[in-house]
Amino acid sequence: IFSGLPAAARSRLLGLYASAFFILLAASPLTTITNVIARRDSSSIYAPMTVAQCTNCALWSVYGFWGAKDVFVWGPNVTGLILGLLQLLLKVLFPSKSTS
Repeated sequence: IFSGLPAAARSRLLGLYASAFFILLAASPLTTITNVIARRDSSSIYAPMTVAQCTNCALWSVYGFWGAKDVFVWGPNVTGLILGLLQLLLKVLFPSKSTS
């Protein structure tokens, strides 16, 4: 697909594609945000996965910024960290209601 492009252009295009795909992946749990706020119940957000997302994104952001110095590493991961923290905030503000 990108065979006619120079290596730098291929890297940039693939980096943009991967970054966009990751941001969509990190934001996907927030598709229920309207229900969470309307029902004041965050049971649709899985807390252990959100904590894992925040931890993973924080570590990759640190590595990408100070280690690799690559915007395609730290950029989407900072965005994923912010989205994960937003999910955790929703879990704190609107605790899951018990089903029993």
